[in-house]
Amino acid sequence: MINKNINILFLLFFLLLTSHFSLLNAQAVFVPINDNIYSYLDRMNIKGVIKLDSEVKPFSKIYIAKKLVEIDSKKTDNIGLTNVDLDLLDFYKAEYGSEIERQVKSKKLKVKSISIFNQIDSSSSTFPSTSIFTEWNRSTFIQSDSLSHLSRLTSHVPSFTFASKDPYGRIRLLSYDDSLFSFKLSPIAAYSISNTSGKSGHQRGGGVHVQISASDWFGGSLDMRDNGEFGNNIDRAKYLTPQRGADFIGAPDGMEFSDVRAQINFNWSWGTVSLKKDYSEWGNSYFGNVILSDKAPSYPHFYMELKPVDWFRFYYQFGWLHSGVIDSARTIVVNSSEDFYIAHERFVKKYFTINMMTVTPWDVFDISIGNAAIYAGDMRPEMLIPFNFYKYMDRDTGKKSVEDSNGMFFFDMVLRYPETFKFYASLFVDVTSIREIFNNEFYSTWTGATIGGKKTDIFLDNLDLTVEYTKVTPWVYEHKYEALTNYKHIDYSLGHWIGQNADQFKIQFNYQPIRGLRTELYTEFVRKGGLKGIGEVYRNKENLQFLYSPVRKDFYFGFDASYEIIHELFVEGSYRYSNITDEDETRTESFMLGSNNYFSVGFRYGTP
Repeated sequence: MINKNINILFLLFFLLLTSHFSLLNAQAVFVPINDNIYSYLDRMNIKGVIKLDSEVKPFSKIYIAKKLVEIDSKKTDNIGLTNVDLDLLDFYKAEYGSEIERQVKSKKLKVKSISIFNQIDSSSSTFPSTSIFTEWNRSTFIQSDSLSHLSRLTSHVPSFTFASKDPYGRIRLLSYDDSLFSFKLSPIAAYSISNTSGKSGHQRGGGVHVQISASDWFGGSLDMRDNGEFGNNIDRAKYLTPQRGADFIGAPDGMEFSDVRAQINFNWSWGTVSLKKDYSEWGNSYFGNVILSDKAPSYPHFYMELKPVDWFRFYYQFGWLHSGVIDSARTIVVNSSEDFYIAHERFVKKYFTINMMTVTPWDVFDISIGNAAIYAGDMRPEMLIPFNFYKYMDRDTGKKSVEDSNGMFFFDMVLRYPETFKFYASLFVDVTSIREIFNNEFYSTWTGATIGGKKTDIFLDNLDLTVEYTKVTPWVYEHKYEALTNYKHIDYSLGHWIGQNADQFKIQFNYQPIRGLRTELYTEFVRKGGLKGIGEVYRNKENLQFLYSPVRKDFYFGFDASYEIIHELFVEGSYRYSNITDEDETRTESFMLGSNNYFSVGFRYGTP
């Protein structure tokens, strides 16, 4: 009963909070973290064109629209934008045209020069004859130190698009937009074939993406997709790979899985609150995040971000995870007939809470600090407080080592200096004891760390180089209560995909010679050590060496290419040479061991 009451109070708190802010000013839809817009804004950030809050993703469409307007306002200032950078700017202005228009009309963007819609296709059958675009004559460059002269633009003529270009030049299957309501529907489709040294397979996916907003106070989306992988070159466990995990279902000659993401969001001038089931990334790394990554399947969570001033940000998330542990005390046996019994089983509830604050003492430097906790059983109200140090809650509420949580804290920093350079580091501290460190005992110090750097336009325009190293010591992400409180969801790590007792080193070149063509050339080394039971460290206080046996060693050399024909329609191809050895061959798919050449080619519509 207590747990139920706390859930009700939490729901009432969320409704009260969102209803209050809906009276102010709100409309936000978050963009999937794999969208190419993130790499574009990251380049603009490193080159000093914009200041980007890069420590937490995803970004909202409103935030992205503001950054695009900021880039557009500076493109004539000789700030080092390449022709491809400018072509991409026009491409993304069409994608975020609706958000840009709403921001401009509400005078929230004050820039010295706006040429946002100068590329609109006036031949579009859906072009509104009396809309804001007509007032700008579809190609007007507005030169002004403010947007006060746009106050006359108070109406928003409804526009309806079906399988054609919308008013911003973006081809959509279905969209509707007026001053009160916006609706967009897009299909999701993907198909590819692959071959690993003679073993072949294919992958397919399909679904739908729906986005809505109402007035200036509500934004939401639903992304539903059904996926399948088939053939004799399938990595069924997704064990040591950056590919997302899932709750897989067996199928003839393969496996299938769903991926459903949903969100409702409310934002005001300096913050956002959301209820989401979606992926998140916390940290500035590129090839995996030790703090919070998208390796595990998405999970439902309450989210809040606060940005009251330019130099301070605060983030908070409370999530519901899957423990996979049956709660026998709550199991109900149903007798549907005299000789048939069935058990209605329930899982032990598992919760995740995390917060982080970021300070920007200088424009080129951000530093973040935060903490997290995972606990099981009854809802704990103290874990719902965003501004809290959660591990100490075990002591302060009398729980100590009984019904205690798995707590951790972390740091992240990024330096964007000199211009066109970015240096970053993350530190995840799962367990530590200062007293034992001073006694030269490290069996209870478990950490994960990433350090890396990126240089844009390194040898020629549009060529970027990223170098990154990650090390995760034994026992990180684990806990004495195992699946009940480990740093996992559906048995996949919430942190870096390499997991505990492993390291990774990767060098990657990214080159984009024209607007739609992206290429990657990389080499990567991964080592993964043994995985003894967590009881070893608690029972024996044994300080096992990093990468204790059995050890798996991976080497990769690969090339990826994708071409975006129109918005969200991609043709993709990959080649990868791999050499994998494992002293414990039972944990690695047999077709992956040894030297292999991997090829794949396919298409997709929609963000993965």
